Amino acid sequence: MSLNPVIVNKFKDQRWRLNNLYYITDERARKIKFTMNAVQQALYLAMWYLTLILKSRQHGVTTFICIFFLDTCLFNSNIHAGIIAHNREDAEAFFKDKIKFAYDNLPEGLKQARETESENARELSFPNGSVIRVGTSMRSSTLQYLHISEFGKLCAKYPEKAREVVTGSLNTVHQGQFIFIESTAEGRRGYFHDYAMKALDLMRRKADLSFLDFKFFFFGWYDDPKNQSDAKIDIPHEIAIYFEELAKKGIKLTTQQKAWYVLKSEQQQEDMHREFPSTPEEAFEATAADCFFTGALEGHNQTRTGQFIKLRRDKREKEFTVIESPTGILEVWKYPYFLVEGWDKHSWSYRYSIGSDIGEGLGGDYSVAYVYDRHLKLFVARMVSNKIDSHLWGDKLNGLSLFYENALLVPERNGAGITTINRLMALKSNIYVKTVVAEIGKQITKQYGWLETHASKQSLCGGLKAYLGQYDQNGQRKHTVFCKSLLDECAVFIKDEEKEKLGAEEGCHDDHVIAASLAIEGDNYLPQCERIEKPKQGWRERKAEETAREANWAA
Repeated sequence: MSLNPVIVNKFKDQRWRLNNLYYITDERARKIKFTMNAVQQALYLAMWYLTLILKSRQHGVTTFICIFFLDTCLFNSNIHAGIIAHNREDAEAFFKDKIKFAYDNLPEGLKQARETESENARELSFPNGSVIRVGTSMRSSTLQYLHISEFGKLCAKYPEKAREVVTGSLNTVHQGQFIFIESTAEGRRGYFHDYAMKALDLMRRKADLSFLDFKFFFFGWYDDPKNQSDAKIDIPHEIAIYFEELAKKGIKLTTQQKAWYVLKSEQQQEDMHREFPSTPEEAFEATAADCFFTGALEGHNQTRTGQFIKLRRDKREKEFTVIESPTGILEVWKYPYFLVEGWDKHSWSYRYSIGSDIGEGLGGDYSVAYVYDRHLKLFVARMVSNKIDSHLWGDKLNGLSLFYENALLVPERNGAGITTINRLMALKSNIYVKTVVAEIGKQITKQYGWLETHASKQSLCGGLKAYLGQYDQNGQRKHTVFCKSLLDECAVFIKDEEKEKLGAEEGCHDDHVIAASLAIEGDNYLPQCERIEKPKQGWRERKAEETAREANWAA
């Protein structure tokens, strides 16, 4: 059968070919002509040498790339294209259901002109020297086109296989050729997450891309026109708040899209953000089913950098000097109330608590401390370092406590924390103490600091989760969190029921989570903070008067 000359002339246009020559099966198993949808067309028109696609489900990205590779091989000589799936079953399905099906259903004249020279369950080779094949690795090949499907899943479940793909398959494609990496997200670890974060940063900075830089694409659930419903539904309060947050980011949803999202989230439950994300950051949250803080993080969008300072204390005068310094380990969002302009000269009792997770320091684990204002219900300062040993950290904590009006210190009583606690006791610091009744002899002892066990950790972090999860009467988050590091760690703080483990996802940290939780525990431990009617005399009053005199002199 010969081809129509008019049609043959159109073969010069790849975009026309992609929309007119190939057949696929749809979600109902019907044979239909392939035409690019909006996502596929956007990808085709803006692809780069290295293209990374973070997406929600069912956009047809892999289908498009399979058709694109097949078309490139059919109409260009000596092209070698490879497609990597994360397991053998998916590789065979890609070949049979996408590539081979599209080839078998080509117009007869074109198929005769490009009869396969050889084929098996994973490869088609053509008389023009081009080859397309699928597999779980491509180390032994030299390729001009490579697609890695669901790379995030490969990194999360099979990290050694992911390393093989990076060191082997990626190196089969020379500079100036084409690589596509596509996946839904699987947590904040592994090559896919790292590549995606770098590409996202380049995109947001509008940086010029080199041949070795990935171009970032994100396709959310709302980019699929099928994700709509005419059902009349009531939008739950927390999802309504979520939609408002999306609108602030420029993601405006229709009534039908909102209805679909509510219904789909009832089905997907805690996996909704991973499977159908609205933003790149949301996609990389820890698997929602495992995230301890699920439901408590949405709506916290007021993070900002505080002022980094160093404290110098005159031990004889017992006064502090505040030195602004970008290298300071203390980040302050709100200073002690008696240093704030407009202070009414009245003091407070039990105003502050400080929680601290303690690491080995000296280039190892980080030590972190949060100051919590019990009146404002805010984390007002953070101290963090991995350059200070646990003994000296005790000195730093003691100084921080004195700066914030002898705040209660709640250090973690584990490992390096024992050294810190001993130092704090030697300094006669205001330290958290718990009365413990021994099993033998019922002897009553005092336990300084917070002893972490599996059960106590669950309870401890539950206090922070309750704090983060509260809404006010207007449907807004009741408490503001300034520290982005805290929210980031909460997003990867997981519970593993099988291992009975609660802590950071592999490759991540939970120092900030524990420190903030300990500060909340200090709040629960202390009596209610109250304003004292009779002003006290001390360094803060002298400091306030000195500031006032300087202000009057400057005026």
